[in-house]
Amino acid sequence: MDFDSTNTESKFNAGIAYLMRIDKILTCCWQASFAGDYMSWYKHLTTLYRELVVKLKDNEDKSIWGKTEDKFDVDKNEITRENSTFINLHRIMNNRTHQKTKIKEIMLMLSLIEVKIRLLAQSKSMLLPNKMDFRGL
Repeated sequence: MDFDSTNTESKFNAGIAYLMRIDKILTCCWQASFAGDYMSWYKHLTTLYRELVVKLKDNEDKSIWGKTEDKFDVDKNEITRENSTFINLHRIMNNRTHQKTKIKEIMLMLSLIEVKIRLLAQSKSMLLPNKMDFRGL
C-alpha cells in the first residue's frame, strides 16, 4: 500500500461509521417513543432525516418533509401515513394549545413519519443487508 503524501484520494470509507450513526439515532428514536417523550423523539427523527435526506430522491424527500402548500388541520383532517410529514407535524407542534391537547395526534404522526423513514432506509438497504449481498452475513 502506497502512502504517498501527494495522493489526494482518501483510503477511508465512512460508510460503516455512517450506518452506525444511523443505528444509534434509531435506538434513540425507539427509546424516546417508548418513554412517550415526543420532543426528544421529534429531535431524533429530524436528525435521522438529515442523515438520510442525501440518499433520497425528490419525491421520497417530499413524502417525509411535505409541501408548504399542503393544507392540513389536525382538528379537521384524519392523520394518515400520507399526510404525516414534518411540515404538518410542525403545524401541530408550533401551536401551544395543540402541544398540550393533541399529544396523541403528535405521537401518531411521529410514529407514521418514523415508519416512512424506516421503509425508505430499508428500500436502500441501509437497515438490513440485501439478500443478494452475502458480505453482510
